[in-house]
Amino acid sequence: MDHNQFVIEIAQKFQQFFAHMNKFCSQFLKDQNVPEISKTEKKKERDPNAPKKPLTPFFLFNQKYREKVIERNPEIKLIQISQMAGSKWQSMTEQEKKPYVDQYNAAKEKYGIDLRDYNDKNGIETNDKKRKKSEKFDEKQMKSTIDNNVDDFESESIQPAAKHQQQIKQQQQKQINNDDQVQQQSGKQTKQQQQVQQKQIQVQTKKGKNVEIDDDIQRDIDQVMNNPKQTQKKSKK
Repeated sequence: MDHNQFVIEIAQKFQQFFAHMNKFCSQFLKDQNVPEISKTEKKKERDPNAPKKPLTPFFLFNQKYREKVIERNPEIKLIQISQMAGSKWQSMTEQEKKPYVDQYNAAKEKYGIDLRDYNDKNGIETNDKKRKKSEKFDEKQMKSTIDNNVDDFESESIQPAAKHQQQIKQQQQKQINNDDQVQQQSGKQTKQQQQVQQKQIQVQTKKGKNVEIDDDIQRDIDQVMNNPKQTQKKSKK
């Protein structure tokens, strides 16, 4: 008897066994007072007017980090950016993370106030236990964010970040237009001076002290682009 024939016979025996079991169970439960299994209720849709939970410190950092990386390499994939951001975040000191933690705490406090107002307005009863449970969940979520950051961007892993780059360009163009309007009203600067000033602003912005972005960002990009498989292995570990 070859292997395939053996597998087929085993499958047929299992099929017969489960058919008999199904018949037996149906007959046994027929005269029993067994409550019907209720269908699971669908999850209620979230109210679009309800306050949204604040982003965790890591995601606040990741937003800025992603913009800087895409400025230098628009073709890089979001899955690669998330891997770089996770590694960078883990290497940062508590002092370097502090601005993002402070921003999160401020947003979290505002969220608590907005949520209480929303619940009072809509007559939703709450208690301290639910609030404490929500706060504990936020803390656990913040701790586990780095480990799961690759999964969070899995749906975008095969696409380049050109769409995000387009949004950045639109924001930059909007800022340039605002600067042009101010300069036209003053009437004291020429087009050449405007261009020089804009370049100076861009240079000063890049040279600003951003604890999340430093001079080795290009090295990280090159490493990810040249060794994508090696980066994925490190992130999985």
